[in-house]
Amino acid sequence: MKYLALFFLCCCSSLATFANGPITGVIATVTDLDVTHNTAKIEVLNSAGKDITAYALSVTAVYANGKTEWSERMKDYGANLAERGEVLHPGSTSVEDERWAVRPGNAFVRLDVKVSAVVYSDQTADAADAEALGRIQSHRSAVASALAKSRDILERSLADNSSDHPGAKASDEVKKIIKSGPADNVYLKSIGDELEAASQAAAQLGVSERDYLNQRLTKLQRDAARESRYAQIRRAQ
Repeated sequence: MKYLALFFLCCCSSLATFANGPITGVIATVTDLDVTHNTAKIEVLNSAGKDITAYALSVTAVYANGKTEWSERMKDYGANLAERGEVLHPGSTSVEDERWAVRPGNAFVRLDVKVSAVVYSDQTADAADAEALGRIQSHRSAVASALAKSRDILERSLADNSSDHPGAKASDEVKKIIKSGPADNVYLKSIGDELEAASQAAAQLGVSERDYLNQRLTKLQRDAARESRYAQIRRAQ
């Protein structure tokens, strides 16, 4: 399963105590604003003294008639990139291209951007908006939960020596969990699909399915532990 830097929207409100006013270690600015095509670049500068692994932006588009349109932009580099140090370093800038709907007769006149939450590589966080930080936490927890469940399922399947195809057995169990509708479905599905194809993957490598899955389990155990650590966020001092 591959983990990439991504934008997302999800829900969590368990970090209400994190809200501590405006964030000063990160600066978000709007550049290349095109009011004809309603496009812009949003630059996020890390002015803190440590690496950033995730941030959330509150974005308000203002139209000529005075109406506004609020949205949220979030970026989490993910545990994999964070482990390799491929994050937003002090003094570095992340640039994202953004686009809004063109509304004839109601021109796009301004874009206001504020940093609402930020998580650093030491797992500490600052938040002007506790709910925004909660959404970052929710995403990380969902990834960690999916990997932990998949690890446990694969361990049980491999422990059953009566099964000729432990990959298919594990995949079926993952699918049953997905049907129950947990928040980590998108990540579980990816792992479930991989387990379902274990027999073919093993054949291509010239190894037994069990040997292939034991190797996969070792990696899954390592990834689950890493994602669990990555999901542990605490307030910056």
